[in-house]
Amino acid sequence: AVTVDPDDNCFVAGSFKNSIHIGDTTISSAGYRDVFLAKYTADSGFLWVASAGGTADDEPYALTTDHLGYCYLTGSFKSPSIRFETWPLTNNSNAGFADIFVTEFQAGGEVAWAKSIGGLTNDNPNAIAVEPSRDFVIAASLGSTSIVIGDTTLYNAGTVDALIVRSANLPPAG
Repeated sequence: AVTVDPDDNCFVAGSFKNSIHIGDTTISSAGYRDVFLAKYTADSGFLWVASAGGTADDEPYALTTDHLGYCYLTGSFKSPSIRFETWPLTNNSNAGFADIFVTEFQAGGEVAWAKSIGGLTNDNPNAIAVEPSRDFVIAASLGSTSIVIGDTTLYNAGTVDALIVRSANLPPAG
């Protein structure tokens, strides 16, 4: 995934196995496939790279930026847990199925928060957008029979249902 912030800095997200060299930094995976997010200046100068992952398959799907230059990244993780800096996330299925993650990176690369959403089978994001209020919206596919979001339980009516989640409906990160 790729996006550009208001200052024309470029964010690139992807997944990697083993290790990868980005800019002047080498990062190593914790398991099968991990997530990375890199930021470059408008003239392709490397600024920073961050990574997260666990023992299984974890990958980014989409990203966007807001008017402050913060980056919002969403993807899925099959690992029992992953960590974005000091923000640990636990997979709800813990049986190798995918949960959704969403995280906010500040302009300097620090993780502001990370959240997870998921049920007992595969739930995957497809897109993310951010509002001027800095609330985000995720479009996703719900494979789980049910999913709890905040105080609401949603039920899947078929094999895979569409799911739209707005951050205002999620409990605070923490």
